[in-house]
Amino acid sequence: MKKLLIGLLATSSLVLGTGCGGGDDDLCEDLYNSSNEVDKKGRACGVTGLSDNEMDAAIQQCKSGLDKCTDSDKEKIERAIKCLDGVNTCSEGNEMQYFGELIGCAAQLSGISQDCRTAVTVEDPDEEP
Repeated sequence: MKKLLIGLLATSSLVLGTGCGGGDDDLCEDLYNSSNEVDKKGRACGVTGLSDNEMDAAIQQCKSGLDKCTDSDKEKIERAIKCLDGVNTCSEGNEMQYFGELIGCAAQLSGISQDCRTAVTVEDPDEEP
């Protein structure tokens, strides 16, 4: 199964979360740092995140591929990150709310170009084809 962040970018149906920085490199840092924070909020509901090594590799891939993203793509990523700032921590009994919030934030990525999605998404080596 894809990690939560990877699933968001790959399918536009899950994660991210914290504030935006000042440049393209900051966008990548924010994207993956936000994912890490939202992953932590979802641990009680079985959400897994990226390891430190996976996180470092993902940030580097994002930075090297971000030039494939249009300004519109970057704005959509920033909106999703801002939305996820407000995602509540998942706990027993509020799983539907947690995942609903994530899906709502992921909707901010609707229409992101395939070139951008491919450039900044890291495939999970454990995922079955």
